[in-house]
Amino acid sequence: MDKDGLLQVAKQHYSQTQLGRLSDAVDYASAKHEGQLRKSGEPYIVHPLSVASSIIEWAWISIL
Repeated sequence: MDKDGLLQVAKQHYSQTQLGRLSDAVDYASAKHEGQLRKSGEPYIVHPLSVASSIIEWAWISIL
């Protein structure tokens, strides 16, 4: 998962203001984890963004 993928998932559920905040948060987290890799060799931030995507989907499913 990357920033664009997360924002694609989120834009189905959130306002432009909320998407802007999410984008800023992803930029901040990505900068703080710059250069960190998982054991697999992929960038560390991939996993937190994937989890965030799942949480967005689950949260909206539970509301329905």
